[in-house]
Amino acid sequence: MDDVRSYPTDRSWWTQLSFRRSAPTRARRITFADLARIHHEWRADPNDAALSSRYTDALAAFQHDHGEIDDAYWCLDRPSGIAVTIQPLRRAAGTRPRYRFHRETAWATQPDVRVTRLLNASDELGVRVSQVLRGTSARVCMGLVMSSSKALLGLVDAPSQPESANERSEILKEEEQKLRATEREYRRTATRQAQLVYVAGALVGAIALTALVLLVLWLISLRTRLMWLPADGGKGAEKTVSLSLLYLCAIAGGLGAIVSLIARINMNSCTVDFEAGRGVTFALGALRPALGAVFGIAFYAAVVSGLLDLFKVPTDDETKQFYFFLVIAFLAGFSERWARDVLVDLDGGKPPVTTPGIGPA
Repeated sequence: MDDVRSYPTDRSWWTQLSFRRSAPTRARRITFADLARIHHEWRADPNDAALSSRYTDALAAFQHDHGEIDDAYWCLDRPSGIAVTIQPLRRAAGTRPRYRFHRETAWATQPDVRVTRLLNASDELGVRVSQVLRGTSARVCMGLVMSSSKALLGLVDAPSQPESANERSEILKEEEQKLRATEREYRRTATRQAQLVYVAGALVGAIALTALVLLVLWLISLRTRLMWLPADGGKGAEKTVSLSLLYLCAIAGGLGAIVSLIARINMNSCTVDFEAGRGVTFALGALRPALGAVFGIAFYAAVVSGLLDLFKVPTDDETKQFYFFLVIAFLAGFSERWARDVLVDLDGGKPPVTTPGIGPA
């Protein structure tokens, strides 16, 4: 790439432009459109001290608000350009940098609608990458967006315009294909990152669920005559409420939900809205074990009360009975769709004979 149009990356040059100033003096906030215009005026006469000082101050102010410019492309014959900034400017230990895409091409793209359309698409993709992706994945996708945007701007920048219309059409076709490939890579990476956030939320939710259910059952035991173990020592437990078994069924249902989630992710059948936000995705994942616990408790209560006669409760061996309820609760959390179908048919009809699967809830 021509060094005149590409942004310099020499760190001594950055120091001369004072991009490390913590609070540059400025009358107003500098936008990228302002920076592109000031840069174009400065490039017209780089030896002018007033223009150089103005550009230095504008660049420092822009980077103070938006972060360090990591890569940029400036048109030579008009005040237009694109850039990627890294936030924060001073990265703290353990803080992942955020990448943001900036574009000011109104002057450059008016003559060609096709270039405008593709630049708008790259702008949209750059915004989505900066808001959704993190770390190395964001840097890779942002680099692909910048590469396509540079090639598109080169089509309208006078010094680098192609000579023939056929060559121009081929370049546009190629860049359109590259943008589509970049978007596919963005979606694949964003889905995987959202799934990891979802699983992290589920694990945190499982830990919170363990403590919350224990606290609720302990309060119930204080307010009622219910006991942690059956009064008859385990005989006839299907007719006696056991808080300990109720607690274990809730935990088994929550674990079943987590195992189902991990299995679906491994099979690439878990759909997560990666553009909903990391906080929302984490919260939804944290609620997943709670949903499995509810189904586990519901199945335990349905079997003990006699509402559900789909399974035969073993009464001759309390150990078998204990594992029976744990398996039923685990299956209820593992396949919420199957559990829902069974519980819906408790109105007297015959429960559907289905096998717990890994389908969506």
